[in-house]
Amino acid sequence: MPASGNLPSGLRLSAAIIPAIVLVASSLLGQQSHKVSTPSSPAAAVPAADDPAGSPAAAATAPQLHRPDFLPSPGRYVGSVNVKIVSTEIAIYRFTLDGSEPTSNSPVFPVEGLTFKEDTIIKAIATRGGFSNSPVATGEYKITQRTPTPVFHPAPGKYGFGELLTITDPDGTATIRFTTDGSTPNHKSPIYEKPYLLLGIKTIKAIAISAGRADSEVISGTYETPR
Repeated sequence: MPASGNLPSGLRLSAAIIPAIVLVASSLLGQQSHKVSTPSSPAAAVPAADDPAGSPAAAATAPQLHRPDFLPSPGRYVGSVNVKIVSTEIAIYRFTLDGSEPTSNSPVFPVEGLTFKEDTIIKAIATRGGFSNSPVATGEYKITQRTPTPVFHPAPGKYGFGELLTITDPDGTATIRFTTDGSTPNHKSPIYEKPYLLLGIKTIKAIAISAGRADSEVISGTYETPR
């Protein structure tokens, strides 16, 4: 084999670049080997298209329940009012009476409703698993106090001649108006001022009237005495 010094010029050039080629190839193989042996970094997982956690349905907000309704409607009532909650959805209703906003931890509204005898503001929401709480329903109930119903003495029935009917006001502050012909008394009916002499068969009705309150319930009684 000819000595390197005696190689043709073309062969001498090739021999000169061989070490460089070997060096580059070795470097590339080393980098590839490093890439293969290095564990992949724990990057955040990207959900697959069929991954429920990454689906549009999972990202959407849970359906919201409708605002419940009060029955009867908020407003002014005489004496008292029993309030219930009605809705077309199956839900648990929670409420507050102190003006605060109800939450999932507020008391459960009773099925039989609540009876209010004084002014009340009630707030309620509908709750149910898998659904967002409904918007808050607010109802303001104004209660007009009723004048106590008058009392008859003696009680209705049959009595002897000369029996007197006394009508009293439990409050002691109301005006009593009454009728003796069975009609319903009103603000223009005669005022009761003294015991009434019962003669024959009479149906007596009376109401109590006082300022700032609703008229009392009507009391009625039939009496029979000799003429």
